Amino acid sequence: MNLESLIQDARFGLRVLFRRPAFTTVVVVVLALGIGANTAIFSIVDAVLLRPLPYRDSDRLVLVWQSSKEHRATGEWFNTYREFEEWQRNSRSFEKLAALTWAVSEKTLVWRGKTQNILAIPTSVDFFSMLGVNAAIGRTFEHPDLNEGCTAVLSHAFWQNELGAPDDLVGRSIPLDQRECRIAGIMPKDFSFYPTQTALWTLITPNSEFAKDPWGSVTGVFGRLKPGVSRAAAEAELSTLEQNILPEASKDLALPQAVPVVLNLQSEFTWLAGRNLRTALILLFGAVFSCC
Repeated sequence: MNLESLIQDARFGLRVLFRRPAFTTVVVVVLALGIGANTAIFSIVDAVLLRPLPYRDSDRLVLVWQSSKEHRATGEWFNTYREFEEWQRNSRSFEKLAALTWAVSEKTLVWRGKTQNILAIPTSVDFFSMLGVNAAIGRTFEHPDLNEGCTAVLSHAFWQNELGAPDDLVGRSIPLDQRECRIAGIMPKDFSFYPTQTALWTLITPNSEFAKDPWGSVTGVFGRLKPGVSRAAAEAELSTLEQNILPEASKDLALPQAVPVVLNLQSEFTWLAGRNLRTALILLFGAVFSCC
């Protein structure tokens, strides 16, 4: 087809569209919806699946779950805090390991006469440093805090929207479950981690329930691998260390049926989505692309 034929076809098509405005409107709307849907879905896929996580050395960040031997590629359960303690003390595969759990009930905060229930997430001392993220105001947890009472780091949204953004809060205490909790710092506005509705993070100390009942306390484990260490090698090491302490555990825990699995944080656990949303986004993107 030569250029002259193309020009003639284009003119003919335009005449048809101008003569049938209702049909033209439908065509334009359908095209706009198709282009808009593709753009929107790709933006979400890019943010959730493709863009690197906003943490230091994000390609080396992993999480550790417990899994049945038949489902090693997924991960199914939290670890016990005792397992985390053993891995943190003796593993040589990681630059840092940290514990964090959302298997907790909400805590009660009384602020300026108002009582509210908030999501306070217990974390180990190296959680923020493992991610390589600093506080915007004040600081994150440090090892001397382990010898103190309750210490907390606030999310920026909670500090601003619920507490009114007081500029003198760092170093002061707030009443959390009728216990004074000292504020070490406030995270940056753009910092996010799962669960996204977290109001604040509290430090797990040697006097906490986690340390007092390590086999009965559960947690997710996150880590940054040392350069050159594969997830398979780290997984093998954690499994060996776990076997060393299993004789301590109660026979009721059924731990011998589970194995630790080391999964990539980017693909399995972002601050926006876990693997279920990840799979759904891929399917949705494929469906939108194929039909539009």
